[in-house]
Amino acid sequence: MPSTVGGLGGEPYRIMELSKDIDKEHATSSVILYAMMHFFAHFWFWFISIFIYLALVLIGDLPINVTIGTTLGIIVIFCLFFFYLFSKGYRNGLVKYVLGVVANIPGLKKWTLRFWARHSEAIENIDKQIAALYGQDPRAFYRSLLLEYFSRVVQSSEVMFMLLLFGIDCGGGWDGLTLTFLHSILIVAFTTLFANLIGFLPMQLGVQEGGFVLSIAALGLSAALGIFVSIICRVREIIWIAIGMLLMKWKN
Repeated sequence: MPSTVGGLGGEPYRIMELSKDIDKEHATSSVILYAMMHFFAHFWFWFISIFIYLALVLIGDLPINVTIGTTLGIIVIFCLFFFYLFSKGYRNGLVKYVLGVVANIPGLKKWTLRFWARHSEAIENIDKQIAALYGQDPRAFYRSLLLEYFSRVVQSSEVMFMLLLFGIDCGGGWDGLTLTFLHSILIVAFTTLFANLIGFLPMQLGVQEGGFVLSIAALGLSAALGIFVSIICRVREIIWIAIGMLLMKWKN
């Protein structure tokens, strides 16, 4: 499963490729907008998954206790805080704000001031282009958000099919398939949240697998099933990475 923090690193390549067709400022703002929307959709996915869990608690399908309730409350607060930050970024731009945060890090203030002095005009233009998506075309903004959100729902269907492969169907029938699909959403939500909290490892090696094991075990299923699901997802990732590398080599 892709994660937000772990997915960072390809932005310079994207900017370089886009700069062949458009100017560098528009290429940079486009890549930043993509990354912001990717992050934003993740937070909405986690936020809505909390209410899916609570709905399943109400029908008696999943447990609730003080520890689980506290954890869900912390995640809600976490998401609301970042919703606020994203709203400021989409209305006013993000680059200037990030540079202001970096300037407060010990040892980086002088570098930040020099960078601002050299690139202030470009930074202002990039921030204006970032803010323009929400300010000038809110319909495009919400369409992008929905597409990003539902891409995670599609990921959940991948997990659902694997659960069905191992005979996990919550009793069968439409009701059983619906419950299995909702469980799959929760599995993906917890796994991606866990992977992003420890997102500095390359490809989240071990973290993604641990997230699957913990999330599947939390739903009362076998931890071994989590290992099998994570291995299948990892193989799928490697195949697509290989296809991407071949396409890059063919294009060059």
